Amino acid sequence: MKFRFLLVWPTVVALVLTSGQAFAAAQTLDHQKCTNAMNLDWAKASKQVSKQAEGCLRNFAKGKALNKDDASIDTLEECLADDPKGRIAKKNEKTQADFDKRCAGDVPEYGVTDPNTINSAASDKEIALVDDLFGADLDGSLIQHGDGSFSSAKEARNAATCQQKVLKAAFKCQATKQNEFKKCKKLGLKDESISDVSGIKACYEGADPAKIAKQCTDPGAGIAKAVQKKCVDKNLEAPLADLFPACGTNDPDVLAACVDRAVECRFCLSANQADGASRDCDLFDDAQSNQSCGFEADSCDGLNAEECLLPFPSTFFLEPAATPTGFSVNYPDAGMPTTNPPLDADLFNGLDGANNMVQIMMHFPQGVDPELSDAARLLPAGCCGQPAGPPWFETRTYTDRSLHADSPSVLIKASTGERVLHWIEPDARSVGNPQRQVLFLRPGIALDPGTRYIVAMRELRDPSDAPVVAEPVFAALRDQTETTNPNVTKRRPYFESNIFPQLAAEGIARNDLVLAFDFITQSEHQLTHQMISMRDQVLAYVDGIEAQPGVTNFTVDEVNALSDCDPGDVLWRHIVGTFETPLFLSEVPTLNAGNVPQHTVDANDTPVQNGTMDAEFDITIPCSVFDGGVTSRPIVLGHGIFGEGSGMVLGVPLGVAATTPWTYIAGATKWLGLSDGGPGQVWVGNNIVGFGSSHLNDFPAFPDRLRQGMANTLALARMMKLGLFNRDTAFEISAGVGAFPGAGEEMYYHGISLGGIMGTFFAALTPDVERFSLDVPSTNFACLLQRSTQFSLFEALLPPIGLSDPMDQAIGVGGLIHELWASAEPGGFANRITSNPFPGSGDPSKLLYTVGWLDKQVSNQCTEVAARTLGLSNQESVLQGIVGIPDAAGPVDNGMTIYDTGYFDLFDPLHIPNIPELGNQIPTNTCDPHNGPRLTPAARLQLVTFLQPGGQVESFCTDGACDAIDAIETPSVACDPSVAP
Repeated sequence: MKFRFLLVWPTVVALVLTSGQAFAAAQTLDHQKCTNAMNLDWAKASKQVSKQAEGCLRNFAKGKALNKDDASIDTLEECLADDPKGRIAKKNEKTQADFDKRCAGDVPEYGVTDPNTINSAASDKEIALVDDLFGADLDGSLIQHGDGSFSSAKEARNAATCQQKVLKAAFKCQATKQNEFKKCKKLGLKDESISDVSGIKACYEGADPAKIAKQCTDPGAGIAKAVQKKCVDKNLEAPLADLFPACGTNDPDVLAACVDRAVECRFCLSANQADGASRDCDLFDDAQSNQSCGFEADSCDGLNAEECLLPFPSTFFLEPAATPTGFSVNYPDAGMPTTNPPLDADLFNGLDGANNMVQIMMHFPQGVDPELSDAARLLPAGCCGQPAGPPWFETRTYTDRSLHADSPSVLIKASTGERVLHWIEPDARSVGNPQRQVLFLRPGIALDPGTRYIVAMRELRDPSDAPVVAEPVFAALRDQTETTNPNVTKRRPYFESNIFPQLAAEGIARNDLVLAFDFITQSEHQLTHQMISMRDQVLAYVDGIEAQPGVTNFTVDEVNALSDCDPGDVLWRHIVGTFETPLFLSEVPTLNAGNVPQHTVDANDTPVQNGTMDAEFDITIPCSVFDGGVTSRPIVLGHGIFGEGSGMVLGVPLGVAATTPWTYIAGATKWLGLSDGGPGQVWVGNNIVGFGSSHLNDFPAFPDRLRQGMANTLALARMMKLGLFNRDTAFEISAGVGAFPGAGEEMYYHGISLGGIMGTFFAALTPDVERFSLDVPSTNFACLLQRSTQFSLFEALLPPIGLSDPMDQAIGVGGLIHELWASAEPGGFANRITSNPFPGSGDPSKLLYTVGWLDKQVSNQCTEVAARTLGLSNQESVLQGIVGIPDAAGPVDNGMTIYDTGYFDLFDPLHIPNIPELGNQIPTNTCDPHNGPRLTPAARLQLVTFLQPGGQVESFCTDGACDAIDAIETPSVACDPSVAP
């Protein structure tokens, strides 16, 4: 995440703004015509489907053929899905035609999805309502006139009529709600009282609630009237509970309320789908968060009633499968956060667990106060008797509280009972709204792949210091309460055999629990096999080129003379070109709209080569190649987010040379997917997130592209290591003498920000480099995103695609999306870098991590998790005594140094607005320490000392803590944080 990103940021903002799709505003007249036309077609399609359903039930009751032209249609479910006269298809075609006429080329950013989604919303609503009243077994629940179980044909006919008339009243109620919603929305768009999705959601109550009440809820009218006149007054033999088994009541008032609740639910879900909105339908249908809408006991975890997928992750969503863990994720569509168009659960189904750096999420309706709960948490400066530093201790980090026997939050490895270090924090983006506030449990170290973990929460306190109580489903499980609640009955055997006994064995009393659940992490094979296979294929390809003397797989496009290498000159030559490398995508990646190729894979989901692509390279040759007393060795440089290789090979040498000589032949290519400045950002925004309508269903193309970028970097590194570039005269420093020293000399890596993150990934894979200097790095984007200034633009794109709710964002982006991203970032590989390397990756890597204290792009908390996982020691950092990261005087093989920039005083009221908050909030851009280490002389000396044969991590700070007190440990650029944010 390189600083140059800020230079292209305004360009991207301008591109997004001029697209007219990223930010909400009053709709133009043409947009209103589009929106109104689509809502009208939604209503008409709904009406046609309801007529079809009524006809099916009527024919069934009379014993008539459900489809006289097709004898194979012999069940009600088949009839409901049928369209014998093509009338539904005509309505659907009308929706498409109106969309093409009114909307094509200029779709409003809110209030409209697409014709297929709208038609599906209409059909699903009507058919689902039938199931809501009569249950899944329609043929067994619906009465026929000739049903011999009644005393007479008249009694059977009356029972069938009761069912049909109540359903008809329900359909009429639903149509009234839909029409009143449509009117309200049309008026609101016209008078501009509706200017975003939240305004649309306010219209779910309709333009004329009294009119809705007359058809739906008023006693003696609408649904209640149909129940009374067509059922109760007929003195039916069959109980109402048998006629409407899904409601299961004989009380006519309760039945009418149940029918109305079903109508409310289906209307709300349909409106959400058709309009790309996210109204909480569980609250809308009966004003209670009770899983009455949008939740299915067979498909949703009921431990947290607010959201289907909470707590996350959970073994509830695993089913047996032929995978390395023995399980496969099976998320329901009902659990997907609301997006426009809907997010496809099948993107995630097939994973064999949660990624090993998963951010664990749960919900407590009262809210949780970590401090009042005495739980592991990030500690503010001066809160708890710490020294006022620097060096800082137990400041903006967490202690080992989570490992204590009485910790309120517990994360244990199920097979051993080993406790895992972590901290908890409420979602800072939902402060004051506990109903939609996730509580994060963030592991302080990468979890083991393919392993079961148990989470237990107990003795928590809410913000008022009241005890947090368990939700009903978990309370019933814990207390062994007898109930018919399917969420309880389905889970009870598993909890009694796999959760409660194991927790008790670890001294965690059952009665103290307010929540407990377990999950399984993804297998190492699933996390790593694609990238490792690509690595092996790439290296074999380059070795094949090397085995053919005189053959090249690269083209030199430019040779730029930089100096005559007079005294004081740093760089001699900059060479630009392309190199041929195996392609593992279905087509060559570009920045064009709609270019979202994914891996071509075999039956084992292993990427297979699909020809080759030309990747870009930039190489600079230092003046040191002309110094006979110096060995100039190759170094691969990794650029920051949305950067390019040219900036690295030109900028890094000159920056380092301001302090100490630069003697490296530097080469770089692009991290595909996160390169190319503004155009690269637009590619991600348009093709992966979406401007106005969601493209998250194309998200798999993003990690696939990242892996292709890593494959290209592996190829470039092997070419540099072998000296293949010497085969072109552009790389000759004298006749017949190439600049690259050959495979016998060491090669190094240095990456900045994204280059530090992807460099950690690179370290897990390449056998060609042993020492890696990684500046302001981390491993885990799920931890990073919501704490990074780099995420602000993309976060602005989320509400227009439907992800405006903080809980939806947490589950969708921090949870689900990261499950796909994890295999294309270093988290899943981090346990195999500094020890026990993968076969083919060479010896264990040696790492230098340089960190900027209070970094605003790569948060210190997330980097700390990476350093602990990698087994780094802490060397003379401004923050010391970090649990699990031992302080070491050095030199050491693997180490981390946190550099203070001296910009901030943690206790200065003028500085505090510009200091990153402890919670998951995006900080201001003012005085970002992200660039601090590379601007600090001590860090530059540390880099070149480490990147030498036999080099180790050692500190050049003067007072035992890199606290920006002396000139050598102070950045060359000053900043005033007193400036208002």
